[in-house]
Amino acid sequence: DESTLLVGLAVIGDEEFEVNGYRLVEEDEVRFGFRARLDDGRVLRISHHAEEDVQKFQYFLRNGRDLIARKKVMIKVEDNQTMLKLEDVKDNVRSRYSFKQEVGEDGTYYKIRFDTPEGKGVIHIYVTVDDLGQEILEYYFSGGNKYHHDGNGNHHGEHDDDDDRGNGNGGNGNGNRDCPEDDDEDEYEEDFEDLDDF
Repeated sequence: DESTLLVGLAVIGDEEFEVNGYRLVEEDEVRFGFRARLDDGRVLRISHHAEEDVQKFQYFLRNGRDLIARKKVMIKVEDNQTMLKLEDVKDNVRSRYSFKQEVGEDGTYYKIRFDTPEGKGVIHIYVTVDDLGQEILEYYFSGGNKYHHDGNGNHHGEHDDDDDRGNGNGGNGNGNRDCPEDDDEDEYEEDFEDLDDF
């Protein structure tokens, strides 16, 4: 294990800020953070936590006990999947986003989930290659429990709970992949649980 205390100055333009921080290394984990007090009394905190397949980043800006802004970012890479989750809070208004990429033998699948004050929904994007080597793009948008579809390719995909992706079999110009199931409220909360843990 290794730990380091960080003390110094951060220079932004003509301004200088006192900075205090730390760096901690434990086996396959690295933690880093620092705190700076700005001239107007606001306090900035930034932290970073890295594990073998996960990166977490957090940013806070406070004025006394009042939270002005907060951002959280998590990136996870595991086998053929890449996940990116983002939370943004400003003036006590929260927006959350989740991005998933999964690469398989029959193409690449993207799932984008958003939960904002303006609304929530899910976008499913399927990218495959037909028998002629041409790229086929097909997407579904869920908003208010309604799916909108636009795409190309003769895709016959069966959706199940364990695999969000249908099985495409090439294309002839007519998109007819089975519509993905809509997400319920619990699935939104479960997807963003990782952001609540740091």
